[in-house]
Amino acid sequence: MILSKLEPAIRDEASQTRDENQASFKLDREELANSFKFLGDTLSNTVKDLLEVQKNQFEIFQINY
Repeated sequence: MILSKLEPAIRDEASQTRDENQASFKLDREELANSFKFLGDTLSNTVKDLLEVQKNQFEIFQINY
């Protein structure tokens, strides 16, 4: 008897917890995706900058020699 009264409350609590976890996991995935995008953009810009510096150094080398 007591169990039959508690069962709906337990099911509701489990459902609510599951919904909260899903929302939290989604937010975590979005943050992780944004972090990887930022990392990728940063690495790409760094490589472009390094290539530009190297290009300039080669041009200076060609002029001087």
